[in-house]
Amino acid sequence: MSWQFSKYVSVEAKRKTLWTHVEDIEGPVLVKLEVAAPNATWRYAEDRSCGPDGDLTSLIARSRCLCPGAPVGALIGKLGGSSAGIDDGKIFPVGRYCVVDVPSDSGALFLSINDEVTGMEDNDDTLAVAISQRPKPAASEREQVVAPPADTAKGSARADTP
Repeated sequence: MSWQFSKYVSVEAKRKTLWTHVEDIEGPVLVKLEVAAPNATWRYAEDRSCGPDGDLTSLIARSRCLCPGAPVGALIGKLGGSSAGIDDGKIFPVGRYCVVDVPSDSGALFLSINDEVTGMEDNDDTLAVAISQRPKPAASEREQVVAPPADTAKGSARADTP
């Protein structure tokens, strides 16, 4: 199955709201998020910039950011919840490239910069993100895992081996 391009969205680092609403997603579907210019940078502090994968050397505590599991300054996403929610919905790191498995329910897709809620005012610049979707493959279309024969499985021995 091929990806169906949906749209480009601009995500500003300097936030008027915590999240940029991208679109409403109806599952089950896979959603691909890909930064259009992977070498692009944005600022998460007056004197600190980074790319969409964030800054691993930042002195800002990740535990105080919207997505503690991602580096400071990284592009992050949220499925479900609201544009004002700090911990509603499912928050996840995006970085330069991400594929999100959206379950059978639907919800809003949001993007933002990973920063402290009170630290957004000194941010600057914008990342362009391409959004694509494709249906999840049916169970019959997925690869089937086949167990190895019993005599070749790890730790097995044949009775007639000397």
